[in-house]
Amino acid sequence: MNANEMLKDALKCAILSKEAYDDFSPRFRSRTFPHMVPQLVEGRKTDTQCLVLAEQIAAVTQLFIVFRGSDSERDWGINLNFRQAAAEYFKQEVVKEAILEEKQQVYPYPGRSQSGAKMHQGFVDAYASVRDAIHEVIQTHPATRVAVAGHSLGGAVATLCAVDLQYNFGPKFGIISAGARAMEPAPTSAEGAAQTADGAIQTADGITLYTFGSPRVGNGGFRESFNRRVPQSFRFVYGMDLVPTFPRPWQNYSHVDQEYRLGQRLRFDFITRRFQDHKIENYIDALRAEAREAGVLEAEDLVGVRAQRW
Repeated sequence: MNANEMLKDALKCAILSKEAYDDFSPRFRSRTFPHMVPQLVEGRKTDTQCLVLAEQIAAVTQLFIVFRGSDSERDWGINLNFRQAAAEYFKQEVVKEAILEEKQQVYPYPGRSQSGAKMHQGFVDAYASVRDAIHEVIQTHPATRVAVAGHSLGGAVATLCAVDLQYNFGPKFGIISAGARAMEPAPTSAEGAAQTADGAIQTADGITLYTFGSPRVGNGGFRESFNRRVPQSFRFVYGMDLVPTFPRPWQNYSHVDQEYRLGQRLRFDFITRRFQDHKIENYIDALRAEAREAGVLEAEDLVGVRAQRW
């Protein structure tokens, strides 16, 4: 994937991440990409929701799995005129309740993690509530590429989804590994699912992750395992966005690669910008500006490709 292709898909995923907040119901249709007919996936117990959309460009069919952030992340913005109140609401509802709540780190698959990977229990529970439905889509859909995306907490769940798809559907999305032997069918252990008999890690070049303002998801072992398995990972951080700073490294959390910075990192209005910069609209505007500068087609011009119907 070249830089322009990455930028175009990142902009598309950012726009879809915003639209997922607007109206998550059977009536949903993307205003920017009306040719992409969505399938809605929802885990009611955890209030986890994602859109699954597909499109075909030339001979390639690609899925987009876009996780919706929490309602709190959308609602806090209405208080921006009251800086102190807004900051407190943001910290309590968006950060503390969902990210900093005391949750143990777990390895959610049978057996033990060979890499020592552990992940935030809350994020694991959220993804687990929609995992079977997503697997069913992947098993029955002819797509050979998939982009997984999400804003804020949706980005954390998207991160788990991307590595889970690599674990379990690597061959479908183009395994690449120098000197790797054929995989065993239907793996039951996540840690060994995309691993050859000689222990070599295989990666899938058809799986791409785009996150916007995502918190940290797991420990150092998870980071190392993820980076080997999902090299096409693009973690965008805008300006002084507060959410990517949590959970803290001293809590045994590490970010996955690769970080891409957008916007200005230093502002005089430090306190206000820490939570204003988290808005998905900032990410969209910054990516659109970079797309213009790079000569990439505007989002409005992307609707000419042919939709893949369910």
